[in-house]
Amino acid sequence: MGRVIPADMKWCEERGITYLPVIFPGFSWHNLYGGKFDQIPRRDGRFYQEQAETLLKFGVRQIYVAMFDEMDEGTCIFKTSSEAPAGESPFLTYGEKLPSDFYLRLTSGFSRQLKRMAGNGE
Repeated sequence: MGRVIPADMKWCEERGITYLPVIFPGFSWHNLYGGKFDQIPRRDGRFYQEQAETLLKFGVRQIYVAMFDEMDEGTCIFKTSSEAPAGESPFLTYGEKLPSDFYLRLTSGFSRQLKRMAGNGE
């Protein structure tokens, strides 16, 4: 990820285009398309955090989070339970050791960092 960011930022700047990189907490299309369950593991938030930290290191001004509520893709960041519903479809959970709002808290932290970098944060 880190090796393409400077070139992407420069390309956008030269063309007057706003650079808006995307981060996501993990991925699984198992329930929607039958793909591999937990295809891109969340690693207890480390996957998500590493993406954000890399972008912040390069001085990005904004980050798009994909997605707030996409449970079928395993990319949701909203508050959820570790007790998945019973039935045929297995659901990824945040695990037993993470609080239900863990990804919202991480996202809030990234937002505060972006605001501080822009000079209008806390």
